[in-house]
Amino acid sequence: MSARIIRINPKQQRSQSRVSKILEIAGELFECRGLDAVTLSDIATKAEITRSSLYRYFPDKNAVIKALAQLHMDKLKQEFDCLFLPEKPVQGGQETSQSQAGSGINSGDHSEHQLGRQQLLASVDKIIDVYANFYCYQPGFSAVWGAMASIPELQVLDDQELHYHGLVFYRQTRQLFPKVSEAQLRIISTMLPRAVGAVLRLAMSATPEEAKAYIGEAKQMAKAYLLSICEQQG
Repeated sequence: MSARIIRINPKQQRSQSRVSKILEIAGELFECRGLDAVTLSDIATKAEITRSSLYRYFPDKNAVIKALAQLHMDKLKQEFDCLFLPEKPVQGGQETSQSQAGSGINSGDHSEHQLGRQQLLASVDKIIDVYANFYCYQPGFSAVWGAMASIPELQVLDDQELHYHGLVFYRQTRQLFPKVSEAQLRIISTMLPRAVGAVLRLAMSATPEEAKAYIGEAKQMAKAYLLSICEQQG
């Protein structure tokens, strides 16, 4: 957790546990009441600590909001890493080397290309489910990120995460789309997570039935887009 967000950086286990508890409680309160209705006193009372103790870690409510947003992003990054960062075997059960990833799989091995593309498309549902869980069900997520327009620091965090997810997506798809230029693939890798995120944010404020429909459409949109790229390559 960044020292930019909390007033001190807790080093002892007890302090770390207290900060985690404060953020968990804050998320629940924000989710139930909304950001504007919750005060630092409310958070301190629910956490069973004094307000002065709360000030040791968070000088104001915005600091709590930013810390909770960072926590959400850290958790989401961990989930995302589990799906995308490990190198997936693409060629004969062996890991693809850096040079192969940069130039694509051997041009004559179309079955390997097809296998890699199928693996990528199959992972779309899992990836979007991870996003959807945070957007729709993580305590405080919808309340916190709904305040992005009024808290510029949240926009900075969002831009950082978009860059990270785009970079990981680029690394994993470079070998699968060898005929797509580097510039175009970097644009695709930035645009697709943003487009899916926009749909999922609609789901945050929807009814459960509508949210499910939005999530389904986000999956179809992403897979159709990736398939169109595959077809363009031939």
